[in-house]
Amino acid sequence: MSFRPRRSVLYMPGSNARALEKAKTLPADGVILDLEDAVAPDAKEQARKQVTDAVKAGGFGSREVFIRVNGIDTPWHADDFAAAAAAGPDAILVPKIGRVEQIERVGQRLLTCTPIRRPASGR
Repeated sequence: MSFRPRRSVLYMPGSNARALEKAKTLPADGVILDLEDAVAPDAKEQARKQVTDAVKAGGFGSREVFIRVNGIDTPWHADDFAAAAAAGPDAILVPKIGRVEQIERVGQRLLTCTPIRRPASGR
């Protein structure tokens, strides 16, 4: 296991296309593209598409890119998780895990997804 110190990691709302582009220029070690709390319910689908398109397009340089999906007990989780895995971020954040069974469900979903593998320099 290797450790990577992080000076700063910024949350960016997935529903704000301008913020997603700005994330590519900010002097941060990582960006968390948020589909959960920062996005209104009626904007969830559009935000999911914007975030996954941005991750697939790259341009984040050496910054780590995380996608924070909606919680496992929400109606958006399954679609968020599948789209995030297909986009191939450095990590997928699943909020509000409260039971071991939920971690097991996330693990099973990871086994069925085929993420895109990119070289780290293309982020």
